[in-house]
Parts: sequence; C-alpha cells; structure tokens
Amino acid sequence: TALQSVQNVQALRVERPLVGLAGTDLILGATYAQDTDGVDDDSSGVQIDREEQAGYAVDLSYPVGGEFLNLYSEFAELEDEGNGASVGLKGSLMEIIEYKAEYRFLGEGFIPGYFNQTYQETSFSFATDAIQEDTSGFLVNVGSNFLGDMLKASAQYELYDDVNVVSGALGWKAIGPVT
Repeated sequence: TALQSVQNVQALRVERPLVGLAGTDLILGATYAQDTDGVDDDSSGVQIDREEQAGYAVDLSYPVGGEFLNLYSEFAELEDEGNGASVGLKGSLMEIIEYKAEYRFLGEGFIPGYFNQTYQETSFSFATDAIQEDTSGFLVNVGSNFLGDMLKASAQYELYDDVNVVSGALGWKAIGPVT
C-alpha cells in the first residue's frame, strides 16, 4: 500500500504472511513514512508548524480470532528523535466495538502514532512536546461507531510509571456546518 499526498507526505506499507500456525498466518509488516517539507500552514487562522520528519516501523501480527482477536508486536523509530515498541492485542466485537490493550516502551524523543489522522492539523515540536525520558506502561482503548458511522465515541486509559491519563472522544459527521 502506498500514499502520496499533495502536502508531500509519503508512506509505504508492506505485509507478508510468514508461516501458518494452527491454521492462521503469522504476518510480518513494514511501514515507512516521510514528510519531505514539514507543515507551515495558517489557512485556518491558527499557525500550524512541524519540521520535516521520517519514520519506520516493523510489526508482527497473529490474527488468532480473525477480526475478533489479533495479537501483535511493533517496533517504530522516528529518525533522529527516538524509538518505541509495543506488544498487545486488539480486535472488533461484531464490527460495533473496537478495542486495544498493549504494553508500551517509549524511548526518549519518541511519539507513538506521530503520522496520524491529525498530522496536518496540529503543531508539534520535539524539543517541547516529545517524551523527555524513557518510560513504559499500559494503554487500554475502546471505541465504537453508531448510526452507520454518523457518530463515533472512544475512551482510553494510559498508565506510565506514576502518570495516569484518561481521555475520551466524541465525533460526528457533518450536521450542517458542524463536525
């Protein structure tokens, strides 16, 4: 799978079954993402800044229960910044509820999910916003879509050493001019 955006963000994802175990393939994946010119945008009335960045990841997954239960591990690195690793499980219950639970090691300077769905809309500085020391902990997330994906909701809990983070999100498709 490949991505090329008009904002000069490119990504490439390759997956390949390695070996069948108990009738299910163990899958090796690799991802590379790169923003060649960063983000410098004030079209929304708010200045958004990010430096150019590249990163890569390798992962191993074992979908023992199809969409219901997928065991995985992943290692990722943001070039010249930091790296992280995780091991966990994720899945979907009747295509209504999605869940994830993982143990994470986050190295100094690493940001999990750096190239995500809000990448172009949010500023980020590694000097002030990145993790300042190695840390590890747990993440648990559950979310759902309702009314044919018109409404989305999720909740997440993270525990790193002595830091507890609880967050939630609610979103909906356009209702008039509001999303």
